[in-house]
Amino acid sequence: MAVVSEGTISNYFEDKDALLVAILDGLNETERRAEDFEEGMATDFRGFLREYLILRMSLIWENREVFRVVRSEMLVNAELRERYLRQVVEPTMGIAEENFRSRMKQGGCARRTSLWRHGPWPGPYSGS
Repeated sequence: MAVVSEGTISNYFEDKDALLVAILDGLNETERRAEDFEEGMATDFRGFLREYLILRMSLIWENREVFRVVRSEMLVNAELRERYLRQVVEPTMGIAEENFRSRMKQGGCARRTSLWRHGPWPGPYSGS
């Protein structure tokens, strides 16, 4: 385990929430998301979705201790939850939505409902 001083961390992150969001963003691989979806355009949607979900769940499993610690903080910190939604979830879901719309135009998947507005998450994006 590397020892890093608080002063060093504060050079890169404005506060603990910013550090936790950066950790989650890294685990989410947000910067790769558009590339992942673009690569998936070459395959059938069902196959892509299956492989993609296996990959994402494997990542969560491999990093379960980090997720466990950060999840505990998210449960009690509403500002962290909001930041995570705004900085990680919304951009990721926006990329997914754009990709799925493109697939629908090409006939690659049937339109059922909006991925983002009617998702299983609470809050302003639940469509209710």
